[in-house]
Amino acid sequence: MHDGPGCRTVVFLKGCPLECRWCANPEGMRRHPAPLLRVEACDRCNRCADACERGAIAIDAERLLIDRDACSGCMAFRCAEVCSSGALQIAGQSMDVEAVIRILQRDRRYWGGDGGVTLTGGEPLLQREFAIALLQRCCETYIDTAVETAGHVAWAVYEECLPYLDWIFFDIKHVDAARHAAWTGRSNGLILDNARRLAARFSGRLIFRTPIVPGFNDTGEDLTRIAAFIAALPRETHEVNLLPLHHLGREKYRKLGAPYFAPDCDVCAPDDLARAAAIFRAAGISCYVAGDTPF
Repeated sequence: MHDGPGCRTVVFLKGCPLECRWCANPEGMRRHPAPLLRVEACDRCNRCADACERGAIAIDAERLLIDRDACSGCMAFRCAEVCSSGALQIAGQSMDVEAVIRILQRDRRYWGGDGGVTLTGGEPLLQREFAIALLQRCCETYIDTAVETAGHVAWAVYEECLPYLDWIFFDIKHVDAARHAAWTGRSNGLILDNARRLAARFSGRLIFRTPIVPGFNDTGEDLTRIAAFIAALPRETHEVNLLPLHHLGREKYRKLGAPYFAPDCDVCAPDDLARAAAIFRAAGISCYVAGDTPF
């Protein structure tokens, strides 16, 4: 519903410069692979601890303990290989461009006429060389391309990608720099600058996306300012997709042994989403709510 037209293959690239409190893909924040632990499935057999080459795993009387700093950078993950209960799984693997292209060519028969590939993450453009090379190969084989980006990468990266992109989904989370930094870990100056440049330079389909997060950007004032920013961009048509907060990624934080920072944020009510959409439409912006996308 959100990743572009038709049936698509979505490629998740790890690493992100932001740390949004509500992120549904926390396993994508760091560049290196990471173990995901289902505590309830672990039978504490000690095989993983014995297999770990870094001494990062210990087992006490109640549970398995992982030193995730010691894990960082490991590419072997013998711990998951020997886990007989399925409690340990690894988020992330190393692949080259041609390996991904082979998967895309396999999937291609299922896409239909409108499908293609979407790069997402994390922030897919943080892996600059890989992302550009993959997009270029897709264009060489006439694959429709899209990228979902949070905007916090150098403009030069976008410049290199533009010839190979049909769609860009670009996040505008807030226009207030301090508020943006408090909830995502980064100011939004670079993001807003990139949005202006893309609006002026990109000839494909540019759809902005705003996650509606109660307590962060859901007031009428917040949404009016975001709408005014988008409406003022140098582009003939303006489009935004409003994405209501959900908590479907909460379990991943537990598997990563990490705190979830948005447990008290409410899920948006339909009436609140309708009021938010009305603000954008009043500013002359084509607004799509949740899965009500234009494809």
